[in-house]
Amino acid sequence: MKKIILLMIFIFLIDLVSALRINEIMYNPAGNDNNKEFIEIYGTNNLTNYIIGDSETNDSLIIINYNNKSNYSLIIEEGFNISLVNCSVFSAGSSIGNNLNNDEDSIYLYYNGTLIDNANYADSAEENYSLEFFNNSFKPSLIKGGTPGKINSYYFMNKTNNTNASDNENNINGECNITLGIEIKETKKYFPVYNNKETIEFCNIIEPDAYSFEIEYWVEDLFGNIIKKPYNTTNSNKKSYTPSIEEEEKVLIIKNRLLSINCSNINNKTSSEKYVIVKNENDALDEDSHIEIKEANPEDIKFGETLFIDLKAYKGNTNKNVIYVYIKGEEKISETTKIYLKSKYMEYEFTIPLKLKDNCKRKYNDGEYEIIAEGLDEKEEYIVLIEGLGNCPEDETNNKEEGEKAENKEKDIQYKLTGYNNTIYIENKTGIKNSLNIYNPDTEPYNITVYSYIYNGPKCYSDEGNRESNKLRFNLKANENRTIELKNDFEGDSGDYSYKIKIFINDEKTAEEITKEIKIMKKDIININKTEKILNYTNKTAENKVTGSAVEYSSKNSKLKNLSGYIVAGIIILGIILFSFKKAQ
Repeated sequence: MKKIILLMIFIFLIDLVSALRINEIMYNPAGNDNNKEFIEIYGTNNLTNYIIGDSETNDSLIIINYNNKSNYSLIIEEGFNISLVNCSVFSAGSSIGNNLNNDEDSIYLYYNGTLIDNANYADSAEENYSLEFFNNSFKPSLIKGGTPGKINSYYFMNKTNNTNASDNENNINGECNITLGIEIKETKKYFPVYNNKETIEFCNIIEPDAYSFEIEYWVEDLFGNIIKKPYNTTNSNKKSYTPSIEEEEKVLIIKNRLLSINCSNINNKTSSEKYVIVKNENDALDEDSHIEIKEANPEDIKFGETLFIDLKAYKGNTNKNVIYVYIKGEEKISETTKIYLKSKYMEYEFTIPLKLKDNCKRKYNDGEYEIIAEGLDEKEEYIVLIEGLGNCPEDETNNKEEGEKAENKEKDIQYKLTGYNNTIYIENKTGIKNSLNIYNPDTEPYNITVYSYIYNGPKCYSDEGNRESNKLRFNLKANENRTIELKNDFEGDSGDYSYKIKIFINDEKTAEEITKEIKIMKKDIININKTEKILNYTNKTAENKVTGSAVEYSSKNSKLKNLSGYIVAGIIILGIILFSFKKAQ
């Protein structure tokens, strides 16, 4: 039996089209916007592993209807009427993003964590008119309700020889070429293998669907036994069947056939079938759900940038199906991505993009933040270091140059770094020292907290990785001018680093900062000037002995003093020689 089953397993290929783009946006439908907004994607009929989002929230996509004849995919909200839609349809849940704003918004489309396309729009279309992509820009549609799953109205109106619409109308009650198929709502990648009592979702596909029709569908086993009795339908909406078997595993066949069509069909493909495998292994399956954040990239992330999270989730025996992923400190600092897990007893893997809020006004501190993934009655946390600003205009970063006044709640504290050198030579863990001058010209005192550290990217290279190890807290009185010394022990290799000082005034969350680039050069032995000569004397006493790598130095005066005896002896010897020479003459 297992050999037969293995022969029936096949792979659904994902057809990715390079010209893929966001093609149409319905952000302000008639009346209440709920369940009526949509985004049309041109260039693919398969949005598996895609994520759609607006400026606030991202959503994974669930397939509702697959159409392999179309080059469009429609992203909708739950409750959207797809009875007249002739393309692949995917649901983003109860809303697309955080609901598409009627004034302006941004839309992002990701595939496996990579940004594929994005679109920004303002309120330029009247109610119940969409925005259609035409000539590299978005224009209000020429048709009420837009053109979901169809050629955009601008292209349609500009094609002088376009006869698609009239052809369909004239062919009704005439000759037609109809094909029938079945598409399975497959959530387990490529293999149609289901667990017992797990719902199987599928759609009856008729091409083209411009005619009135009636289809009969049912489920049977390999021996022709009817498992689900036949039903008739006049639409291609999603259908479902929940198997209940006693065997260890069983092959089921979903079948359909065309009962009637409002045209003269010349094609004999009026029936189709799909095989699925049902495995009865629930007793051995884990009933509890699990969430695991495996990795977050890039490691060196700044505010305003996008962080990609590799997440693994297992849905056990629970009816809950949403996982929320976001980043927070004391408050959320990112958008929220919603992930939908439909099937029980299934393991999923995602790469999720999270757009961090910008920090141009320095509302948030550099430091450690938590990635939160919660849902299915589970919660997973992962620590990530966020430090620095993304693409902020220089006039908005609120960086403070040395000596500039701090603008934190109109406080007039002034500070200046003194004794700074951008190149530092150190031995082993020799401390790096700098002085900070702080002046309070105000008439009231302030509580000041100051600390410094050395870093490169997300890693701290001073004081055993503790960024606040040299934290100082003190009260700066009115009109007081104080200089404090900041010392950091360095624990890295020679190279380029950054040196940062953080100054908190009255325990405010936002710190004033001074950031400098430094080059640190380590040396184990003090370099000796090449022009200096070291004299080694034959009488190696304790005073002038060189031991190991240590070298004893003496001042010029002491050297002359030590040589004075030799100089005197030399003069006497020279005098004796001159005296003997004159006497010989």
